[in-house]
Parts: sequence; C-alpha cells; structure tokens
Amino acid sequence: MFGQFLNIIVRSIKLDKTLYKDNKNFGEAAIYFVGLIMILDGLAGAVAANTVIKTAVGMSGLIWPNAEEILARTAAKNNIPYTLSTVASQSPEDLTPHIDKNAWFQLYPPRDAEILDNILKRVRNSGFTTLVLTVDVPDASRREKQIRGGLTHPPRLTGRLGLQAISKPVWLANTLRNGIPKMKLMQSYSNERKSLSSTAHIGYLLRTSPDINYLRNLRKKWKGNLVVKGVMRAEDARSLEQEGVNAIWVSNHAGRQFDGTYSSIEVLPKIRKVTKLPIVFDSGIEGGLDILRALSSGADFVMMGGAWHYSLGAMGTKGPNHLIDILTKDLIANMGQLGLQGISDLKNKTI
Repeated sequence: MFGQFLNIIVRSIKLDKTLYKDNKNFGEAAIYFVGLIMILDGLAGAVAANTVIKTAVGMSGLIWPNAEEILARTAAKNNIPYTLSTVASQSPEDLTPHIDKNAWFQLYPPRDAEILDNILKRVRNSGFTTLVLTVDVPDASRREKQIRGGLTHPPRLTGRLGLQAISKPVWLANTLRNGIPKMKLMQSYSNERKSLSSTAHIGYLLRTSPDINYLRNLRKKWKGNLVVKGVMRAEDARSLEQEGVNAIWVSNHAGRQFDGTYSSIEVLPKIRKVTKLPIVFDSGIEGGLDILRALSSGADFVMMGGAWHYSLGAMGTKGPNHLIDILTKDLIANMGQLGLQGISDLKNKTI
C-alpha cells in the first residue's frame, strides 16, 4: 500500500497522464476541493456594467498555482480591471509584467505608518492605479469552516490534506513546482514564518481598523483613484463623498463577517439616492440575472469573486476566459428576455 502511495506521488510530479486512467477521480485540472471550500466561502469578486472586473481574493494561489498572475494576464488581455489583495500569494512586483493601466490594489490597512508608506510606494511603482481601502473587516470573524478544515497560513500539511492533494495530480505537480503559497507581501514585513490560524494569520497581525482620520491620511498619500470598500449606510456614503474618494464599494464582505448585517442588495438603492459617486457592488452575485438586478438597483460595477477561482480550479489557465464567455452569454440572454438593447436601458427599471 505504501509503495503504491509513493508511486502515485512520483507519477503525479512527472505529470504522467496514464495516471488518470488508473482512477476515475483523477480528473484533469481538478482542484484541491477542501482548500476551495474554505477559501471561496463568501469571497467577493467582480463584473462591471460593460466589462468583467476581477476583484481581490486572498491567497488565490491555494486554488491554483500563480492564480493572481493568470487572472491579471487574462484581465489585461480582455481590457478588464484586475484587483490584487494585500494578502495575495504574489506580490505587486510579481504582477508588473502582467497588468495594464486598469490594475487595482485592495488594501487591508496596516497600522504601522512606515509599512503603509512602503506598501503604497511598492503598489504605485508596480503599476497599480486604483487603491481600494477595505473597511468591512474591522476584526477577525469566526470562520468555523476554515477552523474545522484545519486551514492555516502558510498551509500546514496533514495526513488528511496530503491524501486529498495527491488525488489531484495536476494541481499537486504545479504546486510543488511553484512552491507552497504564502502571503508574500505581508510576510516581507514580518519575521513570523510558522503556520497560523486562518483567523489570526500575519495579515491580521499587521492590520488595523481604519477610522476617518486614517482615510484622510491615506487620501493625502495616494494621488490616484481611491475606493472605499464596505459601505453599508447612506450616511457613510454622503460623508465619504465629502472626503474626496473617487468611488464607494457597497459590500458586506459577502456576508461572512457578521451574520446580523443587512444584505448588500437591500441597502444599495438607499445609497444610490444619496450619492453621485460611482458605486461598486458585491455579495450574492451568481450570474447574469443577478448582475442586471444590481445594475438596475444603482450599481455601476457588479463584483463577483468566487466564480473566477472555480474556473481556475475546474479548468486551470483556460478557466477565466471560459467564465468571461459564460457571463457574456448569460447577460445577453437575460437582456434579450427583458427586451433590453443595452445596459443603459436598465435605468429606472426594476428587475
């Protein structure tokens, strides 16, 4: 039995395609399923009014090796904005060759002023033009699924996870080739190297909960577009407009932070009434009809995150382009059913 176990590992690393014939569960381009469920549970992402935006997702490299690079390259090719997370598995510098002028960076605000200044410098020098200040994670949430699943950062190999990993030989071979994913940007500011809980990782150790003074300081430091993510109240939208932000992002962090909050779609029309700022929207978006509903309720951009990573997990590097095709056709089909000639026809229409 142990000899067979080692044989599977060796053949997986060598990308021996005959291995797939030995077990029907060895599907090509399958993903590490447990990692997918734990990471994608409630993550936000993006689809725009006439384009698809890829939003920031932490540790995308767990889903597929070099995920951020693949998504950034796909986005640039299709003239789609791409958003890199502070807790991504690749650094801003890693993505410089793959991004274009539509590159966004999602900032989990560090409490140390020197770290903040250095991150902003690195992000700017790497070619990112829009900064997204994340305010919808004021503190760590429980995330029981991740705790039960044993997810840590960096990942810690256990017997159960090891057995699951070798059943996905393409994923395993690529992961071994590229190295275990880690929070590359944040680890560059810490000597902490041991595996930490997914609710107490290095990203949490360095970040703070931003207030209005933090925002004002950030606005002075960052000369490009500034978006505030996590707006759920109309009164906050009014004040943010006065503070000089370029857009607001209506989001409850896909509902995974606080069970008692409102749904994003519930507050969207109220926020739309009080601000002229562009509104980015996420949470609860699964397809074309959901996108149209959000746009008709006042959103300018509709974000969708999990789907991008499902596409990577299911199809590898071909997945994101396939998803763009699916979403485009789904939008066109639903618009046809509603008698819409274009996105502008959604104005003042209830869906």
